[in-house]
Amino acid sequence: MIQVQGAATFVDTISMEEIGRFILWTDEGLRQVGKSLPEGSEDVIKPIPVMQNIQSI
Repeated sequence: MIQVQGAATFVDTISMEEIGRFILWTDEGLRQVGKSLPEGSEDVIKPIPVMQNIQSI
């Protein structure tokens, strides 16, 4: 499992749009990491559709 954690200590507020953009950016980075893994690794990597849940808020 890959877990990404961050802190926005430099702002007073953060919007859902900013959080969504950060998640999309992180997702693309993890997708690129996945492409560099050995062939067959995709069978053990299961994405979690986080953005679907955020967009419905």
